[in-house]
Amino acid sequence: EISVRTTSDGQFVCMHDTNIKRTTGASMDVRGHTLAELRQHKVDMRQNLGEKTGLYDIPTLEEAIAAVDADPQAVVLFLEAKDGPAQAGLVKFITERGLQRRTVIKMYRDGSGGFKPTSRYLKLANSAGCATWCYFDGGDPIDKISAMARHE
Repeated sequence: EISVRTTSDGQFVCMHDTNIKRTTGASMDVRGHTLAELRQHKVDMRQNLGEKTGLYDIPTLEEAIAAVDADPQAVVLFLEAKDGPAQAGLVKFITERGLQRRTVIKMYRDGSGGFKPTSRYLKLANSAGCATWCYFDGGDPIDKISAMARHE
């Protein structure tokens, strides 16, 4: 699964958190900075993954796809847009590269936090030919989840 956020200069970066503090130590919101500004700080996961883990740049989605494509085995991309601007841009990115058939777009509920199976983002992803995977909270009403699950 690759979480995608958008930088202030419109670049897609692979970052789960809104802020890079947990992974780099620098307190900077992804959306408020350019890729060049963010890349002044290295990802350091040695505390979690061990001392032999190296430091590296915050990867762009383009770089992550290139790394996946370097592997000759077929890989399914499981992508989640973590902010509003990333949603439409992510579908465009996938479509322009012909990745629709190997991409599952992950989203919280219907992509906008609701339970509407015809939400803008669900329709956009499905019309592009991508599979979608919605996840819910434990306290979400079962009737709303069921209504979404029954929808084509």
